[in-house]
Formats: sequence, C-alpha cells, structure tokens
Amino acid sequence: MSDSASVFTDLNHFSTRLGTLLSSDAARQAPKIASQLRAEKQLRAAIESLITILEGLAQATTNLKEPLEKAAEVAAGCEAIADSLDAFGDGKSLGQVAKLCGQSDGVVQPIVDKIVHIRGPLKAALGILGSLPTPNELIGLDEHLTALADDLKALKGEVKDPKASTSTPTSSTTGGQLP
Repeated sequence: MSDSASVFTDLNHFSTRLGTLLSSDAARQAPKIASQLRAEKQLRAAIESLITILEGLAQATTNLKEPLEKAAEVAAGCEAIADSLDAFGDGKSLGQVAKLCGQSDGVVQPIVDKIVHIRGPLKAALGILGSLPTPNELIGLDEHLTALADDLKALKGEVKDPKASTSTPTSSTTGGQLP
C-alpha cells in the first residue's frame, strides 16, 4: 500500500474511532466532569482545537477531489497502454508481423526491449494510482469529518462558559426602593 493510501486509511480509522468516542456516554459526561473539576476552559479549548483540525482536514479532502479525478483519468489512459503492451506479450507477435513484412525478428527487437523496459514501471504506477481513494470516497470522508466537527460544536455548547457567573442574584425585599 502506498504512503498516500495509508494516510487516507488512517484518517478513515481515526474519524471512525472519534465518531465512536463522541457517541459514547463518556463524551456526554465530559461537560459535567469538566464542571466538577473546574476545567471547562481546558475542555472548551481542546474541543475548539479539534474542531479546527477536523474542519481543516475536511477542507483538505475537498481540495483533493479534483486532482484525484485527474489521476483517475491518467490511470485509465495508463491502463489502456498497459493492456496494449500486454497484448504484445514477449514480442513473438511483433516478430511474426516482421516476418510477414519480409523482415527478420531482429528488426523489432528494440521495440520489444522498450516494451519490456516500460511495462514494469507502468504496472507499478498503476498499482499506486489504484490504491488512492476515489473522489466519491473523499466526499464521504469530507462529510464524515464535517459531521464530527458539528458534533463537537454541539458538545462544546454543553460545556459551561467559565467566565459566566454561576451565582444567581438574590431578589430585593424592598422592591428596588431604598429604605
């Protein structure tokens, strides 16, 4: 698997695990626990950082859609070339064509050598291109990352603002009038 494919696989695993964590009871209890520990500010900062990261990753996946579409087009062209090269096989068919034209096998040998030289790297490139995510897979990943960021925004809304006053004012017994 190529390094780029590993990145997408790892990002998918990360987003799945984060989604599982956010849907857990522990995540729902985090605001209460932060309040008890008076760590609301830290929890809010952590959530805000994670939201920023997820939104950045979602944007990055969106930005990769067009280059991956172009890579898919290149891969299709390379596959057609690879199929053509495979059709020549070991060069015997070219040798037969040369003989039909009254030439010796040696005339086509440089062509056969080039085919053999190109075929391996071309197949390796196709393997790498084939391991990249499709544009539709990127769209799904982008949507998942955006949904996770939205879930975190909702969780952040449940965390009390540490700057907000927690005491309630007492009511006036004189109706606002000084004695």
